[in-house]
Formats: sequence, structure tokens, C-alpha cells
Amino acid sequence: MSRIKVIDRLDNDNDFIELTHNSSEDHRVYRVEIKTGEAHWDEWFTTLDGELNGRLARDKFAELKEEFFTRKVMA
Repeated sequence: MSRIKVIDRLDNDNDFIELTHNSSEDHRVYRVEIKTGEAHWDEWFTTLDGELNGRLARDKFAELKEEFFTRKVMA
């Protein structure tokens, strides 16, 4: 059984965005999770290529992080 490792997490009050992966060396699976207010969403990156999963997840995390903090600053 793999353990979940938090790679990056940003939170503000009750809202957060988080990037995690399982600890598996082969076929590493990544997840990007975001919660803002009542909305909660996550996306899994589960191809058989762990490096591709990592790149896709990190890109998505960076995109959402920018939107997350831009929206907070503007509000």
C-alpha cells in the first residue's frame, strides 16, 4: 500500500489548493485538489508514465494556484 505525500499546499482561511502523489516509484499517480467556499474539485493524473503525470499535475497546480491567488487578491 502506498502512502500519500503532499508536495505543495497553499491555504487561506478555509480554502486550499494541494498537490499530492502516492509514494510508488513505478506508475506514480498525482492529484491536484482545490476547495474554495462550498466548491470542492480534484483531478487525478493516472497514466502509466509517472513522469508525465508529474508534469501534467504540476502544470495544473501552477495554473490553479495563479487563479486561486489572483481571485483572492482581487476580491
